[in-house]
Amino acid sequence: MTRARTKAWTRSLLSVILFALALTGDRAHAQPYPSSPVKVISDSAPGSAPDAILRIVADRLSEAWGQ
Repeated sequence: MTRARTKAWTRSLLSVILFALALTGDRAHAQPYPSSPVKVISDSAPGSAPDAILRIVADRLSEAWGQ
């Protein structure tokens, strides 16, 4: 193959790939986060200060996320 022919082939291939990507762009949509309940796991003992703070934060996140 000559250099000009290789460039033409590369441009054609790139055009086909970009066209295919343009066709599939609107079909994939992400789900809103979070799409399922979120679990918060703490390594502190129940009733301790870190556990109490984590419960407050988890309640506020639950309200904000609607979960």
